[in-house]
Amino acid sequence: MRVLTILGSPRPNGNTSHVLSWVEQSLRSSAHSVDRITLIEHVLGPCRECGMCRKPENPDLCHAPTDGANAIFNKMIRADAIIIASPLFCWGFPSHLKALLDRLYCVVGDCDHNPEYATKLEGKPIGLLVTCAGPEEGNAELMIRSYYALVRFLKAIPAGHVLYPFFRTTQDLTQQDRNRATEFALRMAAQCTM
Repeated sequence: MRVLTILGSPRPNGNTSHVLSWVEQSLRSSAHSVDRITLIEHVLGPCRECGMCRKPENPDLCHAPTDGANAIFNKMIRADAIIIASPLFCWGFPSHLKALLDRLYCVVGDCDHNPEYATKLEGKPIGLLVTCAGPEEGNAELMIRSYYALVRFLKAIPAGHVLYPFFRTTQDLTQQDRNRATEFALRMAAQCTM
């Protein structure tokens, strides 16, 4: 299984990266290949809502080829499973990750008034890993709800989420937290064998 992980943290070596590394190690130790995209290393603009991705004559996924989004979208399409890892920012995703998620519209076929639309990520397991300094309740629900809505819209498989609350430094982590990362990785792997 080829798993693509997308680190949405603005800190490439921060808390979210630390926990994601546990998930990646667990996947690799189960003989899966893992490719990580550290999103902050890529130049990504917002969706311009130009509508060009809806035109059949457009050869690109997104018609804004001046940044790295299409290369990321193509990696997502080629992967067997995707894990999005993100810290919680203001009840949602950090802005550069939100820009990428907004632009995923380009992998969706003609969905206007067409319930039978196809997507390039259809049937692909997508999981979410979240870190936050506070609790889940009253804090992370919108982000998690957005994840499930996005996965439904993409006609992908919701592989579930794992949340690390009250996480300020890596010293806050326990063996139980590492075990949760391993369990999350095993759930992801199981989704790909169904």
